[in-house]
This record gives sequence, structure tokens and C-alpha cells, in this order.
Amino acid sequence: MKSFKYILCVTLFALAIAAAPADNWYVCLGSFKSIDNTRQFSVVLTEGGLPNAVSVHNATGGTLYRVLYDKPFERRNEARIFRDELLDDTRIHLLNLSGLWICEAKPVDEKTAAGEVLQKNDEEALPFSEEKPYSLKVRSYKEEHPAQQNSERLRANNIDAYVVKTYDDDAYFSFDVHAGAFTSPEESAETADALVALGIEDVTLSDYADIKEKMLRYDEVVQQDNVVFETAENATLPEFSEAVQICLADLPVNKNFLIESIAIVDFETLAAAGGKNLNRFKSLATPGDLNLDDFETLTTEYGIRAMAKAVYLDDLFGKRVEVCVIESAETFSERDFDIDGKNGTEVQFSLTGDDILYAHISSDDTVRSIAGLNANKTLFITIDAYDFSEDEFTAFMNNAWSDSAMVIYPQLRKSLCILPKTREGRKFAAFTLSRVDKSYAVEKGYAEWAIPIVGHWEASGYFLQDDEEVEVSFFDMDYAHNAQKVHRMFMDNHKGSIFSDYNHPATVRETEAWYVKAFGKEISFSIKSFIVAVDTDINSSIEEDELNAFASELTIWEQ
Repeated sequence: MKSFKYILCVTLFALAIAAAPADNWYVCLGSFKSIDNTRQFSVVLTEGGLPNAVSVHNATGGTLYRVLYDKPFERRNEARIFRDELLDDTRIHLLNLSGLWICEAKPVDEKTAAGEVLQKNDEEALPFSEEKPYSLKVRSYKEEHPAQQNSERLRANNIDAYVVKTYDDDAYFSFDVHAGAFTSPEESAETADALVALGIEDVTLSDYADIKEKMLRYDEVVQQDNVVFETAENATLPEFSEAVQICLADLPVNKNFLIESIAIVDFETLAAAGGKNLNRFKSLATPGDLNLDDFETLTTEYGIRAMAKAVYLDDLFGKRVEVCVIESAETFSERDFDIDGKNGTEVQFSLTGDDILYAHISSDDTVRSIAGLNANKTLFITIDAYDFSEDEFTAFMNNAWSDSAMVIYPQLRKSLCILPKTREGRKFAAFTLSRVDKSYAVEKGYAEWAIPIVGHWEASGYFLQDDEEVEVSFFDMDYAHNAQKVHRMFMDNHKGSIFSDYNHPATVRETEAWYVKAFGKEISFSIKSFIVAVDTDINSSIEEDELNAFASELTIWEQ
């Protein structure tokens, strides 16, 4: 996403997610843009004795929800024959249905079809009101799940917490965790003290009068546009190498610690390319004696095949954890990483399966650290936890590998579900994901399109295709509503320029796109909640048609 940035800026998973059912032929009884209309139609059909299921179709004008007669056929002709029989069915006539057609579809349950449909503020349930116009805003999020989860955690600590939903025409959606509701600012002191006792000091006093209009605007937008957070729960994830799968399987999981950033590097792919694409990953400082500058040593002497590095954040209580997992085809020794020379206590933890981590634990005033090897010494794992008490760190470590489902992190799952499938001539090299912070808007001079991107996610997948590097970069704006608005600004910006072979509209699978050749060669478009760009180096032999073909093969089209 090189030029776009200047302007707009696994086996493990297979075990955790059921594979989506294969396509079959169905008779379609109706098609809707609104999930609410889809639900109502489905109820009518069910009451009329017609079994039905929902499928999702990504059309040029947006997502459509198709309601199918729930009887699959392997062949198109069989479905046609059944459609003709249905046209004479009394149930069809009583419901006054006509124009039935057949389609190839993949039925899903309603939650998957709709994702999570945003609901209006429940004013009757909110203590925050004109009668009690003051509250303490604890945290703010761009999507609802972490806000609701953290409000529940506060309630478990006897804090009257709830979520206030707002919409700003510049920053778009916000889900804010509030605590208490008061008739005056002075009344908030007791709740503020209770939060401080929990370790939460950075709260702000909110006035209902200041945000009432934003709450009403939120209600208006979600009711008018039927905004959906797509979970990608049943989406097909990419196929990673065995080494990458092992690294991902041994990253710890904790639902209270959201992934703030992650990097996955397949050294085998980079080694096949002679390490020429390594520069972009040198900022991913490795622990121990590993040095990314010495690529030959990493891949030959150490036999390193893959690395995964993640930063986790529990922003409610200000806890941060950094984890690095390195996998090798060779056997590491303690001396390679100076593990046996470290001060600290020897510890053991159960990893995934029957594997054991043998490590040393040490600590100072700010960080508690673990470094160790697994039983067969092919995994080197380091964990650094910041601002943890001894009890908190022990609790984190005891639960770190009790749940191997990395898919509890929706942004990671959604982002991985964009990447294309590997095939002959195409190899996965690396993936990065990180949250966009406020410095992004500052860097872009608070441009109109930069403000709503802050707080969302930026990801990149790197591939070698016939020895040429191709990068898939994208912003996950959480909601199609956001992505379409931001990408429209990008399109409008370019439409003010002179069209040429280097700057012109394009189409990717019937979706509006834009091709530009400047800092690199890039084609970009918006689909669902994503703004996507596929690019390659300016000197690459890959041209526009090949970039378009690559973009057409992203797995996002299959969802």
C-alpha cells in the first residue's frame, strides 16, 4: 500500500474454526440489502412451511442477503427442476412469491450472515441522562466488543459501568466505557476513588449535554444504514507452512489482553529468495543472540524456519505483554541464547499439546521476563510483561496456553482471512498487523480521511510470486460504512487528476478500484470493512493486469 499510504495515508486455526460448507445449488426465494428485512422474510417463510437458509452475496452495490429454500443440489439442472416444481407449490402461491431463481451459494447461520448488527443506545437502560448528566469516561473503542467486555469486567469489580455509543461525522463510530451517573461533578469522587483503587486513574468527566447529539447521530446512522460488524467466524484462513503454524500455536492467548500488534515471518520463504526482502523486518528486534542482519547465520547455522512476535495490551488496567516465538529445524542450546547464564528461577509451563517450556524467570522494577526452550529445543520463547505484580504475572502465565484458539482475536482473524491462497509460484513470506494510533493523523496533518482511520487496524501480507514481491496492505475500518466513506475520498482525490496509464479507474471483480503507478504499482479498492491495496515495486515485472488478478484471488471474495 505504498502510494495509498501517502494519500490515505493455519492448522491451529483449522482446529478452532469449522471449515465453511462447500457451495451447492439452491433455489433463491428472495434477496435483501437489509438483514432486518431478511429476518422478517425468513420468519414469514418458516410460518408458511418453507424451510429456508441465508447466504451472503457481495455485489457491486454492497452486501446482499439471499434467502434460499433449504434444499441443496449438487447440479444446476437439478435445482432448476426443483424450482419449476416449487412454482406450482401451494405454499408459494399463498405467499404470492414469483420470480424464483437458482444460484450457487454457501448458507450460513444468521449471526455469520449478519455479523454483529449494531443496535441503538438503550436510553431506558442507560443511567447517563439529562437527570444525571455527569459520568466518568474510562475507555474508548472503535468497535463494540472490547467496550462491552471491559464494562463487564468493571461491573465484576462493583463499578456501575456501561457502554455509550456515539457517532461523529469526522471520526465515525465510538464505543465508550462509562462509570457511574451523577447529578453533579462532585458526586463522581467516590467512583473515581474506586477506579483508582483498581489501578485506573486516567478517566475523564463527561457531560451528557456535550455528547447527546452524538448519541442521537449514532442511533440515526445505525438505523438508517443497518451497520454490521463482520466477524469472519466461518471464513477460510490461509494455509501457512508447518513452521509458521507451530509459532502461532505457541503464542499465548488471553481474552483480556487484546493483540496490539503481531508480526509473522516465514524465514524459509525469505531464504529461498536469498534474504533480499528482509530489510522491512529488521525493526522486529529478536531476543537473545539472534541478529536479523546476519540472515545467513539465522537460516543455516540456527536453521530458523519461522518467527511470530506479538504485543498484547490490557488497556483497562494498563498491562502490556511482549512475546516472541522462534521455530527451528535444528536444535537450539541454552548457550545460544545465554539462557543458562541468566539470573532467575527455573520454571516450567505446559505449552500446546504435551509440550513443555523449560525457562528462566527474572524481574526488575518494571518488567518480568521469561526465556526458554521447549522440550525438544526447537522452540525459543521469550515473554516480557510490564507493570505486573508477581501474582498477576503468575495468573497470566498459568492460563497462557490453556486455550489455543488464537481466533478469539477478531481483528487478527479478519485480517488473515483477506490473504490469498498459496499456489504454485506464490509463497507466503510475512504478515504484520498493528493498531493505528493518533500519530498517524498528526503525520497526515489531520487530513479529512486520516482522522477516522485512527484507532482502527493496518495490516500487510507479503508474498513472493514468481520471485517478485507482492504486498497486500489494508485498513480494517471495522464497518463497511467506514471503509466506503474513506475510500470514496481516495477515489475523489484521484478523479481530480489527469487520467493516464499511470493513474486511472479500474475494476476488481465488479468492484470500483483505482490503479496508480507512482512510488510503486498499486491497485486499490474497498470491500466490506476493508480498504485494500495490492502493490509491487516500481521496478517489478508485474503489471496492472497481474496485480488485478492477484487482487481477485484474495480470500475475502469467498466470504
